[in-house]
Amino acid sequence: MNTPPVTREQQVIDAAREQQAIENIAAIRKLQLAVEWVELHPGDQVDTSIEWGMRDLEIAGDGAPTIDEGAVAEFALAIGVSTDSGRLYLGDAVELKYRLPRIWAKVTAGVVPVWKARKVAQATRSLPIDGAAFVDRALYFVLRKCSFAEIDRQVDQARAEFDPEAAEERRRKAAEKRRFDVHLRDMTHDGLVPVTGMLDLADAVALDQRIAAKAATLDPALPLDVRRAAAAGMLGATDHPDQGIVIYAHVRPDQTRPWSTSTTPGR
Repeated sequence: MNTPPVTREQQVIDAAREQQAIENIAAIRKLQLAVEWVELHPGDQVDTSIEWGMRDLEIAGDGAPTIDEGAVAEFALAIGVSTDSGRLYLGDAVELKYRLPRIWAKVTAGVVPVWKARKVAQATRSLPIDGAAFVDRALYFVLRKCSFAEIDRQVDQARAEFDPEAAEERRRKAAEKRRFDVHLRDMTHDGLVPVTGMLDLADAVALDQRIAAKAATLDPALPLDVRRAAAAGMLGATDHPDQGIVIYAHVRPDQTRPWSTSTTPGR
Protein backbone atom coordinates (compact mmCIF):
# COMPACT_ATOMS: atom_id res chain seq x y z
CA MET A 1 0.00 0.00 0.00
CA ASN A 2 1.47 3.33 -1.04
CA THR A 3 1.69 6.13 1.52
CA PRO A 4 0.11 9.33 0.19
CA PRO A 5 2.63 12.13 -0.34
CA VAL A 6 2.89 14.82 2.30
CA THR A 7 1.54 18.08 0.94
CA ARG A 8 3.35 21.38 1.30
CA GLU A 9 0.47 22.60 3.42
CA GLN A 10 1.01 19.77 5.91
CA GLN A 11 4.75 20.43 5.96
CA VAL A 12 4.19 24.07 6.84
CA ILE A 13 1.75 23.33 9.67
CA ASP A 14 4.02 20.61 11.09
CA ALA A 15 6.98 23.00 11.01
CA ALA A 16 4.91 25.67 12.77
CA ARG A 17 3.98 23.23 15.53
CA GLU A 18 7.63 22.24 15.90
CA GLN A 19 8.75 25.87 16.19
CA GLN A 20 6.03 26.60 18.74
CA ALA A 21 7.19 23.65 20.85
CA ILE A 22 10.76 24.94 20.67
CA GLU A 23 9.62 28.42 21.75
CA ASN A 24 7.64 26.98 24.68
CA ILE A 25 10.65 25.02 25.91
CA ALA A 26 12.89 28.08 25.53
CA ALA A 27 10.42 30.27 27.44
CA ILE A 28 10.34 27.81 30.34
CA ARG A 29 14.12 27.55 30.41
CA LYS A 30 14.53 31.33 30.38
CA LEU A 31 12.14 31.64 33.34
CA GLN A 32 14.12 29.03 35.25
CA LEU A 33 17.35 30.89 34.51
CA ALA A 34 15.76 34.09 35.80
CA VAL A 35 15.09 32.42 39.14
CA GLU A 36 18.64 31.10 39.28
CA TRP A 37 20.02 34.57 38.51
CA VAL A 38 18.08 36.09 41.40
CA GLU A 39 19.28 33.34 43.73
CA LEU A 40 22.89 33.98 42.66
CA HIS A 41 22.57 37.72 43.38
CA PRO A 42 20.59 38.12 46.61
CA GLY A 43 19.58 41.61 47.65
CA ASP A 44 19.05 43.15 51.06
CA GLN A 45 16.28 41.99 53.33
CA VAL A 46 13.19 44.18 53.14
CA ASP A 47 11.22 45.72 55.99
CA THR A 48 7.92 43.87 55.74
CA SER A 49 6.29 46.36 58.12
CA ILE A 50 6.28 48.86 55.23
CA GLU A 51 3.39 48.68 52.78
CA TRP A 52 4.39 46.53 49.81
CA GLY A 53 3.95 49.23 47.20
CA MET A 54 6.19 51.62 49.15
CA ARG A 55 9.21 49.32 49.46
CA ASP A 56 12.32 50.09 47.48
CA LEU A 57 13.50 47.65 44.80
CA GLU A 58 11.42 44.67 45.87
CA ILE A 59 10.70 42.63 42.76
CA ALA A 60 8.09 40.19 44.13
CA GLY A 61 5.82 39.66 47.14
CA ASP A 62 6.57 38.66 50.73
CA GLY A 63 8.48 35.40 50.94
CA ALA A 64 10.19 35.74 47.56
CA PRO A 65 13.89 36.55 47.35
CA THR A 66 15.16 40.01 46.52
CA ILE A 67 17.97 40.79 44.07
CA ASP A 68 20.97 43.07 44.08
CA GLU A 69 19.95 46.05 41.95
CA GLY A 70 23.13 45.95 39.92
CA ALA A 71 22.33 42.46 38.69
CA VAL A 72 19.00 43.48 37.18
CA ALA A 73 20.46 45.51 34.33
CA GLU A 74 22.90 42.74 33.39
CA PHE A 75 20.14 40.15 33.07
CA ALA A 76 17.89 42.59 31.20
CA LEU A 77 20.66 43.21 28.68
CA ALA A 78 21.16 39.46 28.25
CA ILE A 79 17.51 38.89 27.29
CA GLY A 80 17.26 42.06 25.19
CA VAL A 81 14.85 44.18 27.23
CA SER A 82 14.98 47.42 29.20
CA THR A 83 16.06 47.42 32.85
CA ASP A 84 12.48 48.01 34.00
CA SER A 85 11.19 45.15 31.86
CA GLY A 86 14.00 42.94 33.13
CA ARG A 87 13.10 43.74 36.72
CA LEU A 88 9.48 42.84 35.99
CA TYR A 89 10.50 39.55 34.37
CA LEU A 90 12.78 38.56 37.26
CA GLY A 91 10.02 39.42 39.71
CA ASP A 92 7.49 37.32 37.84
CA ALA A 93 9.88 34.36 37.88
CA VAL A 94 10.51 34.35 41.63
CA GLU A 95 6.87 35.20 42.39
CA LEU A 96 5.88 32.03 40.58
CA LYS A 97 8.47 29.73 42.10
CA TYR A 98 8.33 30.95 45.68
CA ARG A 99 4.75 32.15 46.15
CA LEU A 100 2.79 30.24 43.49
CA PRO A 101 4.47 26.81 43.56
CA ARG A 102 1.53 24.88 42.11
CA ILE A 103 1.32 27.17 39.10
CA TRP A 104 5.12 27.06 38.81
CA ALA A 105 4.97 23.27 38.57
CA LYS A 106 2.38 23.49 35.80
CA VAL A 107 4.53 25.99 33.92
CA THR A 108 7.71 23.93 34.11
CA ALA A 109 5.73 20.85 33.03
CA GLY A 110 4.62 22.71 29.92
CA VAL A 111 0.93 22.66 30.88
CA VAL A 112 0.49 26.41 31.48
CA PRO A 113 2.15 28.89 29.11
CA VAL A 114 4.69 31.26 30.62
CA TRP A 115 2.88 34.39 29.46
CA LYS A 116 -0.31 33.42 31.26
CA ALA A 117 1.47 32.44 34.47
CA ARG A 118 3.20 35.82 34.43
CA LYS A 119 -0.21 37.49 34.29
CA VAL A 120 -1.06 35.81 37.60
CA ALA A 121 2.32 36.64 39.13
CA GLN A 122 1.90 40.32 38.37
CA ALA A 123 -1.54 40.31 39.98
CA THR A 124 -0.49 38.55 43.21
CA ARG A 125 2.66 40.49 44.10
CA SER A 126 0.92 42.87 46.46
CA LEU A 127 -1.01 40.09 48.22
CA PRO A 128 0.14 38.70 51.57
CA ILE A 129 1.60 35.20 51.53
CA ASP A 130 -1.72 33.57 52.47
CA GLY A 131 -3.49 35.50 49.71
CA ALA A 132 -1.00 34.34 47.08
CA ALA A 133 -1.39 30.76 48.30
CA PHE A 134 -5.18 31.10 47.97
CA VAL A 135 -4.84 32.17 44.32
CA ASP A 136 -2.33 29.41 43.67
CA ARG A 137 -4.73 26.75 44.94
CA ALA A 138 -7.70 28.26 43.10
CA LEU A 139 -6.08 28.58 39.69
CA TYR A 140 -3.30 26.06 39.18
CA PHE A 141 -5.60 23.31 37.87
CA VAL A 142 -7.67 25.52 35.55
CA LEU A 143 -5.24 28.27 34.58
CA ARG A 144 -4.49 26.86 31.15
CA LYS A 145 -8.09 27.52 30.07
CA CYS A 146 -9.41 30.20 32.42
CA SER A 147 -9.96 33.83 31.39
CA PHE A 148 -8.18 36.95 32.59
CA ALA A 149 -11.44 37.95 34.25
CA GLU A 150 -11.35 34.79 36.37
CA ILE A 151 -7.75 35.54 37.37
CA ASP A 152 -8.78 39.03 38.48
CA ARG A 153 -11.79 37.65 40.35
CA GLN A 154 -9.68 35.19 42.34
CA VAL A 155 -7.09 37.86 43.16
CA ASP A 156 -9.81 40.26 44.32
CA GLN A 157 -11.35 37.54 46.46
CA ALA A 158 -7.98 36.77 48.03
CA ARG A 159 -7.35 40.43 48.76
CA ALA A 160 -10.76 40.87 50.35
CA GLU A 161 -10.22 37.83 52.59
CA PHE A 162 -6.56 38.20 53.52
CA ASP A 163 -5.96 41.95 53.21
CA PRO A 164 -9.31 43.69 53.71
CA GLU A 165 -7.75 47.10 54.40
CA ALA A 166 -5.96 47.07 51.06
CA ALA A 167 -9.12 45.84 49.35
CA GLU A 168 -11.11 48.74 50.79
CA GLU A 169 -8.43 51.22 49.78
CA ARG A 170 -8.49 49.88 46.22
CA ARG A 171 -12.28 50.07 46.18
CA ARG A 172 -12.16 53.67 47.34
CA LYS A 173 -9.56 54.65 44.74
CA ALA A 174 -11.53 52.88 42.02
CA ALA A 175 -14.67 54.80 43.03
CA GLU A 176 -12.78 58.07 42.70
CA LYS A 177 -12.22 57.32 39.00
CA ARG A 178 -15.92 57.85 38.33
CA ARG A 179 -16.67 60.96 36.32
CA PHE A 180 -19.02 62.38 33.75
CA ASP A 181 -17.92 65.21 31.49
CA VAL A 182 -19.81 67.24 28.91
CA HIS A 183 -17.17 68.96 26.79
CA LEU A 184 -18.99 72.16 25.91
CA ARG A 185 -15.74 73.89 24.98
CA ASP A 186 -15.15 71.26 22.31
CA MET A 187 -18.44 71.84 20.53
CA THR A 188 -18.22 71.32 16.77
CA HIS A 189 -19.20 73.98 14.25
CA ASP A 190 -22.55 72.23 13.74
CA GLY A 191 -23.44 72.20 17.44
CA LEU A 192 -22.36 68.70 18.49
CA VAL A 193 -20.74 68.24 21.89
CA PRO A 194 -18.60 65.24 22.91
CA VAL A 195 -19.45 63.47 26.17
CA THR A 196 -17.19 61.08 28.14
CA GLY A 197 -17.44 59.35 31.49
CA MET A 198 -16.69 56.48 33.82
CA LEU A 199 -19.57 54.86 35.73
CA ASP A 200 -20.21 51.99 38.08
CA LEU A 201 -21.28 48.87 36.20
CA ALA A 202 -24.81 48.97 37.65
CA ASP A 203 -25.23 52.64 36.75
CA ALA A 204 -23.83 52.07 33.26
CA VAL A 205 -26.21 49.19 32.60
CA ALA A 206 -29.20 51.18 33.85
CA LEU A 207 -28.23 54.18 31.72
CA ASP A 208 -27.74 52.03 28.63
CA GLN A 209 -31.13 50.37 29.12
CA ARG A 210 -32.87 53.71 29.57
CA ILE A 211 -31.24 55.18 26.46
CA ALA A 212 -32.06 52.04 24.44
CA ALA A 213 -35.69 52.17 25.54
CA LYS A 214 -36.03 55.85 24.63
CA ALA A 215 -34.21 55.37 21.31
CA ALA A 216 -36.68 52.63 20.37
CA THR A 217 -39.50 55.21 20.44
CA LEU A 218 -37.82 57.56 17.97
CA ASP A 219 -38.03 57.63 14.18
CA PRO A 220 -36.70 54.24 12.96
CA ALA A 221 -35.54 55.89 9.75
CA LEU A 222 -32.77 57.55 11.74
CA PRO A 223 -29.52 55.59 12.29
CA LEU A 224 -29.36 53.86 15.67
CA ASP A 225 -26.39 55.95 16.84
CA VAL A 226 -28.30 59.13 16.09
CA ARG A 227 -31.38 57.90 17.97
CA ARG A 228 -29.25 56.90 20.98
CA ALA A 229 -27.56 60.31 21.04
CA ALA A 230 -30.95 62.04 20.86
CA ALA A 231 -32.31 59.78 23.60
CA ALA A 232 -29.37 60.62 25.86
CA GLY A 233 -30.01 64.29 25.30
CA MET A 234 -33.68 63.86 26.19
CA LEU A 235 -32.71 62.42 29.58
CA GLY A 236 -31.30 65.78 30.53
CA ALA A 237 -34.52 67.53 29.50
CA THR A 238 -36.92 65.44 31.61
CA ASP A 239 -36.60 67.69 34.63
CA HIS A 240 -37.16 70.85 32.55
CA PRO A 241 -39.50 69.90 29.68
CA ASP A 242 -40.19 73.54 28.76
CA GLN A 243 -36.57 74.61 28.77
CA GLY A 244 -35.40 75.85 25.40
CA ILE A 245 -32.13 76.88 23.84
CA VAL A 246 -31.62 80.41 22.59
CA ILE A 247 -29.39 80.69 19.53
CA TYR A 248 -27.97 84.09 18.66
CA ALA A 249 -27.25 84.41 14.94
CA HIS A 250 -25.11 87.33 13.73
CA VAL A 251 -25.87 88.26 10.11
CA ARG A 252 -25.03 91.15 7.84
CA PRO A 253 -27.85 93.45 6.67
CA ASP A 254 -27.56 92.15 3.10
CA GLN A 255 -27.84 88.48 4.11
CA THR A 256 -31.08 86.58 3.65
CA ARG A 257 -32.57 85.57 6.95
CA PRO A 258 -33.18 81.77 6.85
CA TRP A 259 -36.30 82.12 8.93
CA SER A 260 -37.87 84.96 6.96
CA THR A 261 -39.86 82.67 4.66
CA SER A 262 -41.42 80.66 7.49
CA THR A 263 -45.18 80.81 7.74
CA THR A 264 -45.26 79.13 11.13
CA PRO A 265 -46.18 81.55 13.95
CA GLY A 266 -43.40 82.15 16.39
CA ARG A 267 -40.65 81.23 13.88
